[in-house]
Amino acid sequence: MHRALLALLPLTASLAAPADLLEKLEGRMHDLAAHERFEEAALARDRLRSLAESLWRLRVDRWLTDSGNEQGYVMDLATLWRLAEHWYEGRLDTPYTRRDPQTAAAYFRSVGLDGPFWGLD
Repeated sequence: MHRALLALLPLTASLAAPADLLEKLEGRMHDLAAHERFEEAALARDRLRSLAESLWRLRVDRWLTDSGNEQGYVMDLATLWRLAEHWYEGRLDTPYTRRDPQTAAAYFRSVGLDGPFWGLD
């Protein structure tokens, strides 16, 4: 029993400091790819993504619990990037022409957004 508990210590430490764990998994993925072990690298990539998404959801859940807020719309970083990438185009033009609601809705759809939060039913 004692030996089993000792074996769990590195795992619990990794979960307490997930950045280190994610960094190690990413390094393993790159090493496998560098050695042309592409199927294993793809599996490592998928595991890394799954763990990162789980940690992200955990962070959101903790924040909601600690703050007492209800969950609203939550997006991942890739979606946020797609949204922001062209949203501000033309904002410094003189005169600036604001997007009409239909054009804004089409833009939201084009970057993968949907649902009532964005006015898209």
